Amino acid sequence: MKYSEMMQYQKNKLTEERKKYFNNEKFKEEILKRRMEQQYIADLLDISKGAVSHWTKDRSPSYVHYVELCELFKVDLQYFTRSKGERDEI
Repeated sequence: MKYSEMMQYQKNKLTEERKKYFNNEKFKEEILKRRMEQQYIADLLDISKGAVSHWTKDRSPSYVHYVELCELFKVDLQYFTRSKGERDEI
C-alpha cells in the first residue's frame, strides 16, 4: 500500500469513527430551537456555512470545532454525542 493510500485510509477511518458519535439531528434541533442561522455559527467559528450545513446532515465537526460548538451552545461535551444505543444502529 502506498503512503498516500494509507493516509487516505486512516483519514476515512477517523471520519467514520466521528460519524458514530456526533448526533447530527440533535445539533440541527438545537440550531432551530435557538433560532440561529448557519451563517451566524459559521462566522463565529470562522468556517464556511457549508461546513455547518454538513454537520446538520451527515458529517461531524473536528474535535476543535466540536468543543467550540459546545461552548457556543453552553452545553457539556457529551451533549451532541450519540447514546450507546444510537451508536449501535449505525
